[in-house]
Amino acid sequence: QVEELEVNCAGFGIELLGLTHRQRGIVHIIGPELGLTQPGMTVVCGDSHTSTHGAFGALAFGIGTTEVGHVLATQCLLQRRPRTLAVNVTGAPRAGVTAKDLILAIIGRLGVGGGTGHVIEYRGDAIRALDMDERMTVCNMSIEAGARAGMVIPIGEAIPERPGDAAFARALAYMGLAPGEPIRDRKVNVVFIGSCTNARLSDLRSAAGVLRGRRIAPGLRMLVVPGSQQVKRQAEAEGLDRVFLEAGAEWRESGCSMCLGMNGDVVGRGEYCVSTSNRNFEGRQGSGARTLLASPLTAAACAVRGRVTDPRELM
Repeated sequence: QVEELEVNCAGFGIELLGLTHRQRGIVHIIGPELGLTQPGMTVVCGDSHTSTHGAFGALAFGIGTTEVGHVLATQCLLQRRPRTLAVNVTGAPRAGVTAKDLILAIIGRLGVGGGTGHVIEYRGDAIRALDMDERMTVCNMSIEAGARAGMVIPIGEAIPERPGDAAFARALAYMGLAPGEPIRDRKVNVVFIGSCTNARLSDLRSAAGVLRGRRIAPGLRMLVVPGSQQVKRQAEAEGLDRVFLEAGAEWRESGCSMCLGMNGDVVGRGEYCVSTSNRNFEGRQGSGARTLLASPLTAAACAVRGRVTDPRELM
């Protein structure tokens, strides 16, 4: 696939930030890094988490491969007008509460299908207080509420009943949980910090702040994967790589890594992984893997304690 991509880009005169390019990385991180994402743009890409770019006031959404070819050829795309949904978030977060926690709470309120067919606009003083990295995390995960896209204008509820069907029981069985059982203090086998949701420099800084001077729990594996080469170089210039390595984590090349089980970075069957990625689908991180989504702060705290932990206990 990589070789075919290189041939096609060369043949059609498309600039490619390939495997050896110093600015390569996850598209949803390097696009904003390079200033390619701008307010008012319509941004499309062959990946559902294109919604990340909505943090900059762009209308950004994922499309299929056939549509990608059509856009490259015509710069046009025929779409039905989506419905709109405003999510208003007020107040100020307490210490240890991050943008990842915020969007997970929103998804918990809306449900995984609550935003289906909609573009979500995030509003309110709590949203306006987020920096751009944090807004990118929020918009990235709009898709996990079923939305077509999510966005924040740059100037600046119903809680579903607990389902009682067989699918809910099956999901609990897969995760090794009982109804109403808390996940706090559950043993963790793997911690993954990375993905297009939380692999930016600010994410690595926050995780390093928890790990500095500490060691990860015995027997636990921790992967830290920057979202781009630019993030990796800056993190190394700040000494963040040494913090992770001295804590016992693996410091990796930029890329998607353990976000999805399509490479060698997978979670073992029945193991629990606290992950800063965006999806905890069955088998997402490997056959039988059990994924618990969290912020970089929470993930780092879990790595130190070896169990699901409130990061405020270490702050």
